[in-house]
Amino acid sequence: IKVNITDAFDNQGNTTDPNYNIGTISSLGELVAAIENGGNYVIISDLNISSGASTLSASLLASEPKQTIINLNGKTITVHNTASAPLITVADGSVLTLTGDGTIIVTSDSTTAFIDNNGTINLEGGTLTTDSVAVIDNSNGTTNVNGGEPTDGAINGGAVNSVTDLINNVLTNGGELTLHEDVTFTEALMVTTTNPIIIDGNGHTLTTSATRAIRLTVGEANVTISNLNTVVTAERIGTNDIRGISIDGNIDNVMDGDLDGFINAYLTQLATGELK
Repeated sequence: IKVNITDAFDNQGNTTDPNYNIGTISSLGELVAAIENGGNYVIISDLNISSGASTLSASLLASEPKQTIINLNGKTITVHNTASAPLITVADGSVLTLTGDGTIIVTSDSTTAFIDNNGTINLEGGTLTTDSVAVIDNSNGTTNVNGGEPTDGAINGGAVNSVTDLINNVLTNGGELTLHEDVTFTEALMVTTTNPIIIDGNGHTLTTSATRAIRLTVGEANVTISNLNTVVTAERIGTNDIRGISIDGNIDNVMDGDLDGFINAYLTQLATGELK
């Protein structure tokens, strides 16, 4: 069994990678270009988007899947869409990630959603709110909510995964996941795969009312956890054992505190001269 627990390099999610270039968005045209070209961007001014703007034909093209990351940066995008189609399309195979604080508002005069999602949208920050139609319409796509705050009606149809869904999926199938919010569970999270698992807690806390937060149930588990605080609020009956991570298998009794009896017997024999 391999468990790696490493220190975080940045609990704000920042990177020192010189290849991580970030562009800026301060206009409708720059927003469209960001969606069409892919890459990493930060919004530096509030945007007021109207369906009357001819520039709003943005899409993440299915013929050339793109990955676009947009940091809302505390700004507000106000959407007035009275057209018959969404203003932005995330096509099959493409990924749009929204991060940072900020708000996207669809106004009461809108008749069609702001974003048509046929690919994947990762909501890692910001608030989505609507006074009418959805901010995101999951036509054939998936929206992963991992830190953002969609209000009622902000996401319509399709598959919507919460952060708990995402964690359980990684622990079951393997893969990588970075948390963007604190998480609370009532049961231990079960690692049931030998595929590599990498979880970056990003400075957040996983709280459980079970006797352990994460339980490894396979002998060849390969789990790397960094920058994750675990809080276990329950005690195991008959022991003082409160664990963040436990490992089942041949060493489970040691992890459960049963090593005390062995140590006591060893010290007794050593003191009486019976130890050979």
